[in-house]
Amino acid sequence: MENILNVHNLNVYYRNRENPLMRFFIKKENAVQQVLKNVSFEMKKGEILGLVGESGCGKTSLAKAILGIQKQYDGEIVLDCPNPQMVFQDPYSSLNPSKKIKWILEEPLRMKRNIAKQERGRRVDEMLVRVGLDVKLKEHRPTELSGGQRQRIAIAAALLCDTDFLIADEPVSALDVTIQAQIIRLLLKLHKELGISILFISHDLRVVYQMCDRVMIMKNGEILEQGNVEDIYSSPKTDYTKLLLEAANI
Repeated sequence: MENILNVHNLNVYYRNRENPLMRFFIKKENAVQQVLKNVSFEMKKGEILGLVGESGCGKTSLAKAILGIQKQYDGEIVLDCPNPQMVFQDPYSSLNPSKKIKWILEEPLRMKRNIAKQERGRRVDEMLVRVGLDVKLKEHRPTELSGGQRQRIAIAAALLCDTDFLIADEPVSALDVTIQAQIIRLLLKLHKELGISILFISHDLRVVYQMCDRVMIMKNGEILEQGNVEDIYSSPKTDYTKLLLEAANI
């Protein structure tokens, strides 16, 4: 099976915000912080790959580098998808609260400029049904929807971009347990129907076990180990992975 993503020796850096009054007292080398260190992995087309680690370990920095949002890096990122998309932890912050759902979902279709208004409406209705929502919700605004409904809208907006590659960054951590399970089932259903590749970022090893084919364990900007979910969970190679599994009662 072909790879959709190849990452080789990736190092990501952030430039610390500099106080102009202190510029003469801060060493130049301290102005740049390295957040990812020699990260390498491959991802197959149609695969769901989990990325696990505690907050601040570099998971979102990796996602931003893959999407091209983070430009300060060296190493190699080869992504065989022209329009990768991301589903964020908080759907409310990624949806325009002043616009109706219809407008939000039609926006990626309007950007293509060659899709007629009637066809845009048809595709929006079709996608709403696909993500398990009533088409009447398109006349509502995000503030009128529940957290689970908003996350389904965020997923629908990403898929309307005709993407083959989705980064789901903690997509269920802001939801209650019942709604979490519904969103997980939805993502698995869409993966099966559409064959999309999903990089699933989470700190919850139980959710990753339900979702993913393979998993990577990250700590302090480094990949400690990676492999099939069953192998990593049954025979972890690092003490850190063992601690994560013990903390999750797995």
